Amino acid sequence: MQDGLNKANTGISSIETKFIAIDDRLDDLDARLTLTENNVERIPSLATNFEDLKSELKLYQKNDFERNQFLRMNNIEISGVPQKHGENLLSILNCISITIGFQLQETDVDTIHRVRRFITSVDSRKDADPRHPAIIVRFCQRRRKDALMAAAREPASAVVMLRHYHRRCWIARKDDKSKIYLISEDTDFAKIR
Repeated sequence: MQDGLNKANTGISSIETKFIAIDDRLDDLDARLTLTENNVERIPSLATNFEDLKSELKLYQKNDFERNQFLRMNNIEISGVPQKHGENLLSILNCISITIGFQLQETDVDTIHRVRRFITSVDSRKDADPRHPAIIVRFCQRRRKDALMAAAREPASAVVMLRHYHRRCWIARKDDKSKIYLISEDTDFAKIR
């Protein structure tokens, strides 16, 4: 009989150990459930915060766009000028400015570089853009940029300015009735002067 009691005590002890393990798991599960309930209660406030952050981000993006537009006020874009390996963009700008009767100073230009055009169509990614990259000129002073633009628009300027012709060259003339000159490289600007 003693042997039976020992077996019963061992069985009861085993059951108690299992109940303790189950109790520990239930405590852990209860803690996790409480944490989840607390997180679920925060969801509406998080959604409100998210909407607030979205509207704040839109405001920052708008301000950034306006700042970028303001910074671009000193820029001009010259398009259609043929690109050549080893070209000097400053000398091209100088030739154009002389042609339109504008005195470009060494300190006028902050930066000058070429920029490829943005391709909008998905299908056009397959083919390279046949147009030459535009020349972007950033002037140090907006009044000098405005003066260059005014000289380019001036009807009595030295040239009725450079019209794109085919994809490789330009045509230019001094006025509406003068001879048309073909401009395909920098040295051709001398023909107009």
